[in-house]
Amino acid sequence: MDLPHLKPATATANAKYRRRVPEDLRGVFGKNAVEWSLGTKDPAEIYEAWKIAHAKYEAMAGRRSKVSTEQIRWEIAQKAAIEHGLATPRDKRIGPVDLELEQGKYQDFTDAVRKEAEKLSSQQLGAKFANNPAPSSFDVLLEAQLKGIERPPVSLFPEFCHSD
Repeated sequence: MDLPHLKPATATANAKYRRRVPEDLRGVFGKNAVEWSLGTKDPAEIYEAWKIAHAKYEAMAGRRSKVSTEQIRWEIAQKAAIEHGLATPRDKRIGPVDLELEQGKYQDFTDAVRKEAEKLSSQQLGAKFANNPAPSSFDVLLEAQLKGIERPPVSLFPEFCHSD
C-alpha cells in the first residue's frame, strides 16, 4: 500500500499514521512528529483509517498559529453537537448532562455519541490512547456529556463560533 505518511503494520503492531511536524506547526501539535495508531493490521481497513488520520492532521495543520488541544477538542465537540442538535453556535459550554435531572437531553447525547461511534471502525473505537491519537467527535461528545467542555478563547472553525 503506497500512502504518504503510512507506517505499515508489523507482526506485533497496527499500521500507523506517522508524520514529521514542520517547525511552524509545532505550536499546534506540541511535538516534532505525530504517530497515531490506525487501529488495524487489515489492509482492507487501513485505507479508511488512514483517510481519517490524514484529515485530522490536515485540519489541525490548517492553523498556523498556536492552537491548544483544548481549542481543537472544543471545535470538534461544538461542530458535532450542532450537527446533532445538542448545541448552538453561541453556546460557551456543552454539557455535562445530569442523567437524573435531564433524562431526555442525556438520551439525546447518548444517541449522538452512538452515531459518532458508528463512524469509527471497531479497531479505532477500541484503540488505546498510547499513541496520543487526535481527538474524534466520538471522544469529545462523550467528554461533553460526562464532564462538559467549555469554549476556549480562540476559535479553530470561525464559522461555528461567534463572539458575543
